[in-house]
Amino acid sequence: MRLLVVLVVWASAGSAAAQDQNRRMFAPTVRAATECATRVLVSQGTTTAATDEAIREGARRAFGSQCRAEGLLLVSEHDRLYGAGTGRSFVDGPYFADFPRAARVRMNAPGGLTVTVNKPVRCPDMLQIHEVQDAGRDFSGVEQDDLLRNPKTDVDVLASFTRRMDARLSQARHVMARPVLEEFRRLPPMAMEACFPALRPVLASARLVAAQLEAQRIEMERQRADAERARIEAEQRRIEEQRIADLRRADELRLAELRRAEMQRAEEDRRRAAEEEAARKRAEAQRAEEERQRELRRPVNVLKRSYAHYAFVKQCFEFRSGYVSIFVSENEFGRARIAIKAIETKLKSLDGSINTDFAWAEAASSIGIVPERDTCQMALQLLMAAFQEIAPDAATPKKDF
Repeated sequence: MRLLVVLVVWASAGSAAAQDQNRRMFAPTVRAATECATRVLVSQGTTTAATDEAIREGARRAFGSQCRAEGLLLVSEHDRLYGAGTGRSFVDGPYFADFPRAARVRMNAPGGLTVTVNKPVRCPDMLQIHEVQDAGRDFSGVEQDDLLRNPKTDVDVLASFTRRMDARLSQARHVMARPVLEEFRRLPPMAMEACFPALRPVLASARLVAAQLEAQRIEMERQRADAERARIEAEQRRIEEQRIADLRRADELRLAELRRAEMQRAEEDRRRAAEEEAARKRAEAQRAEEERQRELRRPVNVLKRSYAHYAFVKQCFEFRSGYVSIFVSENEFGRARIAIKAIETKLKSLDGSINTDFAWAEAASSIGIVPERDTCQMALQLLMAAFQEIAPDAATPKKDF
């Protein structure tokens, strides 16, 4: 257990020492990048009164132009010391978050910042020894070969060359290796060409590549913008066509609905007309039936029907007179005579204008049926029923006891 604690403490101490060493090695690169961007800001008239966001925006523009090499070195050094892929996060995060403060400190420093333009860069004597220059020529050739196989920008070439040189100098074992490495790490990116002439044609070619890549990027952006604009226009045309189609479909649906409503109204009108016609015919038929019933109920017509029944009963009585099988008996015929007399008297009292002789003649002439017992009995029953209805007093039996 004690051994484990000792190992943990030793590992923690070693990690802290390594981080402190990385911090000391990285600090000059941070200072160089910050001072370069601050000089550009001062040359553009930016003061400490500017907002943090304005200072950050100016620094981003500076790292994209005048201080591009320093910015890329800042990213590559962080990747080398703290792990690949960490440099960009560091610059976009903690570095730019603290940049306005660091820039104001430099602006407010005694004497301010000296803005120099195209100041000649002198290569340190320690980097001009043969071993360093030989390594520079070797790696310049390597970068030239890489550039032919894989086109890249001058910034990428410079970053790759710096990593290769740093690795070579770190592996050196002679007495001056450490001072030479520290001098190389303090060398700003813009001084690489001055110290390593063999790198100049490589960087010139890389700058052409960078220009070509930038032109390609701009062309791709333009094509992408044109494609996006064409897509938007096509989408707008599609939307407009869809809108027109929707309007046309809505008009068609509206017209169809109007036609359907018109047909429905016409059908309702026809149905209503048919119902009205049927109602009219029913009313006419009802009126005709009522008129017929009124006509049938007129005393003269009732008398004619009663005469016809009696005349047929009389014909039936006379038709089988003297036969054993008769249709109407003598008693039945006597009741029929009494009934017709009572009916005649009653109806004449209701309508004095009745001509009984004319009515009798018309009723008697209408009989065209050969007497049979069933029809004879039916006529007798109809006559007696009329007798009961028209002259109920006469039809009621009289008290004879």
